[in-house]
Amino acid sequence: MENTVQLGENFPIHAYLSYRCKNQLDIDARDKLKNLCQEQNITLRYDQNETKPGDSLIEFMEDLTAARCIFLFLSPEYFQSAYTLFELVSINERADLDQRFIFPLRLTESMVTYQWTAAKDYFDGNKAVRNELARLLKVENDNHIVIWQRIDAAWETIVFKHLDKLNVSLENANADIALGELLGKTKTEVNEAIHDSTETLHGTLIAKITAILSRKNINADDQFRDELELTANIDLANIATQLVKKTEVGEAIAILTRVLEEKRTLLDTKSTEWKICFNDTEQLCGWLLLNSVDPVWWFHNEVKLRKTAKISIIGNFVLNDPNYVEVIISRDLLQNARFVLDKNKQPKPAGQKYDVMLFDAQPEAKKDGLLISIYKDLFGEAPSRDIDLLSKIVNRVKTHYKTQKGKPIYYLVSRDYIKILESTEYTDAKAQLAGYLQFICCDKPVKPDEGKACTEDQTQLLDQFAYLISLQH
Repeated sequence: MENTVQLGENFPIHAYLSYRCKNQLDIDARDKLKNLCQEQNITLRYDQNETKPGDSLIEFMEDLTAARCIFLFLSPEYFQSAYTLFELVSINERADLDQRFIFPLRLTESMVTYQWTAAKDYFDGNKAVRNELARLLKVENDNHIVIWQRIDAAWETIVFKHLDKLNVSLENANADIALGELLGKTKTEVNEAIHDSTETLHGTLIAKITAILSRKNINADDQFRDELELTANIDLANIATQLVKKTEVGEAIAILTRVLEEKRTLLDTKSTEWKICFNDTEQLCGWLLLNSVDPVWWFHNEVKLRKTAKISIIGNFVLNDPNYVEVIISRDLLQNARFVLDKNKQPKPAGQKYDVMLFDAQPEAKKDGLLISIYKDLFGEAPSRDIDLLSKIVNRVKTHYKTQKGKPIYYLVSRDYIKILESTEYTDAKAQLAGYLQFICCDKPVKPDEGKACTEDQTQLLDQFAYLISLQH
């Protein structure tokens, strides 16, 4: 069975919209774009259909600016709001700009190149806009020259080339036709991007699995051929290809488990030969798990994942099983996913030296308490009173980052714990640990289209891996 995503007419694309949400002209254009998107089976996401009273607008804007597909409604008024300017600057400064689908649309015929001067004059003359944008960008209020330089950089990269008369404005009578053509082209290009990303992953997995099988530590080539119903002359590369491209991940792990069970009956479980065989089988299984990440979900979340990993110590995922986050992080780094069994024989993510620690966050938690807990986890003992806790922790997590090929240490925590970390009390720690350590909260899905990070049942796959691990002894 072909386990790659079937990219066809029902392929779901999510596109975000950056616009002035209180301007009637923007609202009318938004509704027109939404209807055209629906005809192409594209979900248009914007503030009013993605947030409800009490939700964080900042959190929504962060999702928007990290999205792969973004529409921007360009008008003179767009450059008069701190919020749309924040979105524009953030979109421009996110990683992998060339891998994203960003579509500035002229909302009015008046949006032409000379609006740069009007935008600059408005920015210089409106202190409230400057101050609010400084707050959103987390820079000093009096640094408006630097802020404008960032706006100007976004103008040159994203806006300028779309302001000539060859680009039809949404006021034009032919706007619907032009937009329809753009959406159709976008759908095709996104389809191709996902296909290319999947093929790249498959190439890596096939190479890694072929290398493991070639070591002959598992030494069960004929059994793999029998399980996969392949002829005797099929080589190891084709066995690996069959496991990766033609077999569901759950079934592939089941095959590995049967192979390992057979080897267990033949080998002394205390022998070096058995330990090496088990180790290779476990690695192979870890590589296969990467193939279970849904390609469509990955397309929509890849930029956000990488951006968060670089600049924040806080991560949020919507997953049916929080332990599946190990597979997502490993997918990003192209490392095999690794698990160990907890005291209840359940799978939990694990690094080479540091087990994931589940904090029981309490509202009265103090900064030193947090740092002491991390120190104990990293060094295996309580710190002495006369050391600089944060400095020692930073050095150790950087060491781990290098030895683990760019994989951060991460801890699975509750949403209450995340709220504690978001307080200003941890400003220094967040700044120094960003990129090397993360606290990750994994919420349960609350919407029908959430939690689709995996092509199969997340918990079932991890339980299969746990059973395979349990065969070690």
